[in-house]
Amino acid sequence: MDARPKNVFLDSILYVVVGVAIGSVMAFAAGSFLYVAESLNAFSDTSEKFLSDQWSRFVPLVFLVITAVLILTLRR
Repeated sequence: MDARPKNVFLDSILYVVVGVAIGSVMAFAAGSFLYVAESLNAFSDTSEKFLSDQWSRFVPLVFLVITAVLILTLRR
């Protein structure tokens, strides 16, 4: 059996789609956790500072980068 992929371009698109999907789910989960924490007034100082700060916009980007690194690492 040949270990090489038959269509590298198609596999690359598949990796990108799967990576974006996984990263989006993780970013949604992180955002949901922060929203619930704020709603329940648990960790109010931390979550309020994080939500009001500009860093909250980078949460999806961080998860997407982590997912891309994991996919590229596991692909080898």
